[in-house]
Amino acid sequence: MPSSLKRKIIAVAFPCITETELALLDGIREGVPKNCEIIVVSGGYETVLRRLAEMKELTGAIGDFVSDAWVKTLINQGVAVIQLAQCSSLKGVPNIAPDYPAMGSLAAQTLRNNGVRSFAFAGVPGQYASAQLFAGFSEQVAQNSAAATPFSGISLVQMREFLRRLPRPLGLFAATDRLARFAVLAARELGWKIPEELAVIGTGNQRLESLYAGISLSSYELPGRELGRRAVECLIHGGTPSGTAPMARLHERESSLRSPTGLDRTLAFARSNLDRPIQVADLCRVAGMSRRSLETATQNRLGISPAHYVQNLRREQASRLLCTTTMSIQSIAQACGYEEPGVFATAFRRWTGKTPSAFRASSGATAGHCQSPKPN
Repeated sequence: MPSSLKRKIIAVAFPCITETELALLDGIREGVPKNCEIIVVSGGYETVLRRLAEMKELTGAIGDFVSDAWVKTLINQGVAVIQLAQCSSLKGVPNIAPDYPAMGSLAAQTLRNNGVRSFAFAGVPGQYASAQLFAGFSEQVAQNSAAATPFSGISLVQMREFLRRLPRPLGLFAATDRLARFAVLAARELGWKIPEELAVIGTGNQRLESLYAGISLSSYELPGRELGRRAVECLIHGGTPSGTAPMARLHERESSLRSPTGLDRTLAFARSNLDRPIQVADLCRVAGMSRRSLETATQNRLGISPAHYVQNLRREQASRLLCTTTMSIQSIAQACGYEEPGVFATAFRRWTGKTPSAFRASSGATAGHCQSPKPN
């Protein structure tokens, strides 16, 4: 361990605690050496961190900090700092963040595939993550000679007036689930139908926002646990984050699924619930179709059975996580709907001819260069 990390305390600083921060903390705890103590500070944490640094009790700090100048005061006291780049991206320290532009691009593709006519983006002024999401979103929208209209207001009234000016059906991507909820509530005040006239995707996968919105919000679940693990890896070993930025998971739900067909709802359900042990009976229930009807519809659309569709999704997700993350085999198994790593390993070997560990080793784990293998 480097000399700068001989002290025992690592501080994790959050402006507030949400479900995403709890997942981050889990990932950090998984990666921290046993001889290090984790303390969590929130809100006005600057004074606490500065005092710990001056007392030479602080080994490292992980958080979403305000500026390079402020972080430098910690570094000058021998503290290793990792930035969780959501509010801002800093120049003087490693930045750990999801692939925000890729998230924006996928949101635009998803909304386009659902048949919207125009596009809008609700962002957070001055926030790094919001700007990156908008960049990916607007670039993808522009590929079809369209433009994404930005919204940067803070109130429900402003959202209502913003939506009123836009043609329908409208697809809106929001940098937070709170803004997604505002869009849903404002659309209802205008008498719009959701998702027929307004399809909405949020960010954060905050379940309470869906309850407040009165509709299940399609939303990105940020890869908090993996981000936490990467932050610790950089803190302990130094250097820049290894591999490609982890991709957030898009849950497609009621607020964006404009297609009236049961098959489209079913395919979206499968894509969004790979961590569950999905059975064909579950897919039939979501589709509102008999097993035979679903089998026929899936065969006609995709050329494969519903079970094979889910299997292909699991194989693609497993190979991507093995290539681009440092997640344990057990965690990857659970993310693909397998409670037992041994059962997952057997399935993966059947798909690819290799065990998960061998596949990761041969592909160059976290190098970001591997492709999803074709099934054997």
